[in-house]
Amino acid sequence: MPAVSSPHRVLSSALALGERMLVCGAEVGRVENTLNLTLHAMGAVRTEVFSITNNIIATIEMPNGSTYTQSKRIRDGQYHLQKLEALNQLSRDICAGFLTPGDIDKRLAAIDDMAPWPVYIQLLIYPFIACVLSLFFGGSFIDAAAAAIASLAVFALQQACKEARAYRFLTSLLSALAGGVAAMLLVRCGIGEHIDKICIGNVMLLIPGLALTNGVRDLFSGDTVSGLMRLADALLTALAVGFGFVFAAVLTGGAL
Repeated sequence: MPAVSSPHRVLSSALALGERMLVCGAEVGRVENTLNLTLHAMGAVRTEVFSITNNIIATIEMPNGSTYTQSKRIRDGQYHLQKLEALNQLSRDICAGFLTPGDIDKRLAAIDDMAPWPVYIQLLIYPFIACVLSLFFGGSFIDAAAAAIASLAVFALQQACKEARAYRFLTSLLSALAGGVAAMLLVRCGIGEHIDKICIGNVMLLIPGLALTNGVRDLFSGDTVSGLMRLADALLTALAVGFGFVFAAVLTGGAL
């Protein structure tokens, strides 16, 4: 077994793991439990971890009685469940095999380098989801086809905002605006019959379902502050989506 590393390195590596878990979509209860287990596995005899959606504070007591504390500010990120699964596996490996902080840093770097889904796959997924949901909510086949086409405008705006590092709420607003304008123009061109059924397929692409789900889970787990923060975030995002489609109706003179 390797020698116990510096407490500062232990805390730094553990907090880096927790930060990535939160960014990728983990609920705070899972993050706190994971960090407590990994810190014990790396040599701490007592741990105290407190996490909310944008901050983690961890305190450890080492075998010699010394106590150390570090905190980590969490910036906005992109949910990525594939990376989250890799991070969960990393935490299990730490507990099972006592990886050193250096090993953990290398694994975290490899997870950071995981390639996103190729663009051509996303270009297939967006129209498919919009098409199916439009049909599910009562649209005709021509409405579903129009929803699939309009979803490409949503995807294009999301990619442009990602490249520009725009705020998430602005991204949701502009993406909804693009999808709404595209839907209404398609109907005016004779592609599609019901604007509302076309738009609903694109609305569902933008609804923050994971944030809403995690907020409810945090509330039920007793993490009230984090739960309310996540629910507020989901509500603001949903409002941005709604305003985007309203602005689209105003710009085109249409009605949802």
